[in-house]
Amino acid sequence: MQFEQLATQYTPMIHRIMNKLHIYKNKEDYHQIGLIALWEAHTKFDSAKGAFPPYAYSYIQGRILNALTKDAAFSDKPS
Repeated sequence: MQFEQLATQYTPMIHRIMNKLHIYKNKEDYHQIGLIALWEAHTKFDSAKGAFPPYAYSYIQGRILNALTKDAAFSDKPS
């Protein structure tokens, strides 16, 4: 499957993760992080270990959470 098809298929999942994490600022940035995470999950996935959708969900959610943590730490630093 081409990545463009995969991205189209899993974009609703990325949006669900963003909504679950209450992301309302920089939505485009976090969507892009989600797409990059989807691509990484697609390249690293081993079908012998299970189904792709749960793997992709946890991988994307983890990457977005990491980005949120980094952004929060950066914004909390005094000027």
